[in-house]
Amino acid sequence: MAAPKMQDAWSRRAVLAGFTAASLVAAAPAGAQDNKARPVATYQQELDQLEAATRGAHEYATNNFGVGIVLHVGRDISGRPDADAALAQVERYLINEFAKRGVEARVFPRSNSDTVASGVAYHIDQYIHGANNGTALKDLQTALDSIPDVIALLRAAKGLALNQSEPGTPGGG
Repeated sequence: MAAPKMQDAWSRRAVLAGFTAASLVAAAPAGAQDNKARPVATYQQELDQLEAATRGAHEYATNNFGVGIVLHVGRDISGRPDADAALAQVERYLINEFAKRGVEARVFPRSNSDTVASGVAYHIDQYIHGANNGTALKDLQTALDSIPDVIALLRAAKGLALNQSEPGTPGGG
């Protein structure tokens, strides 16, 4: 039975990449469980991009009062004749939606060419929005709808971190 072994492999990769297993499996290229679709080695470039984007978003979110956004670029963007312009437009739009609310954000795109629709994962301080309930990977509309909740989590996480670093507060010395 190859599927459980494949899921175990994806789960290990998810932990290494800083993703929940559910979000990574959702982001896995279509046909990833069909070993005849493409040799596993062909996924290496996309896995490297996933790791780099995830690491970049995590580091940005941890070191800034802002949101790191991993944008999993599906064929809805990459398959367009104006793919570069479309990607830049989506990146700008996401950043501007946070900026309108007084929050900085940075987008870390990665190719997910076997997937029809693009997806978004928000990194907030040490957290991934939705990781606790299986909604870490969001379609673009859900990602936009989630912005107020993402900002509330950012303020709570960074506020807690700021309070813990102050002398005289629990955990702050």
